[in-house]
Amino acid sequence: DTKTFKLFSINPVSLTFAIGNDTLDDITSSNKADFSNGGLDSGNGWRSLDWFGHYYASSGGWLYHIDHGWVYPVASAFDSFWFYSSTHGWLWTTHSTYPWTWFDDGEHWKYYLINSGTWYTPS
Repeated sequence: DTKTFKLFSINPVSLTFAIGNDTLDDITSSNKADFSNGGLDSGNGWRSLDWFGHYYASSGGWLYHIDHGWVYPVASAFDSFWFYSSTHGWLWTTHSTYPWTWFDDGEHWKYYLINSGTWYTPS
């Protein structure tokens, strides 16, 4: 099952995603990605993924992300994952779409404006 989303910015783009192939139910403790060892080591417990940015991996699986605050990632790989935010609920993003992020609550896409730290919702 695929869906096509039209995302508008300065230049309109159209993206097609397979919906349902990357679900929370598919991720178990045996195949869960370990963010405390993922990405590049930035020192003093900080790590980074080239596309998602800097984070600090704490015990219990929670991350402090430099832009998104405390989040709980659930992933089997580092190129596509769900993460929980107490502010926004469950979110999903991928290496190829970020800063576009799927908000499970409301089932819509938002674009994260990194320089201002705000979310943009296309109309």
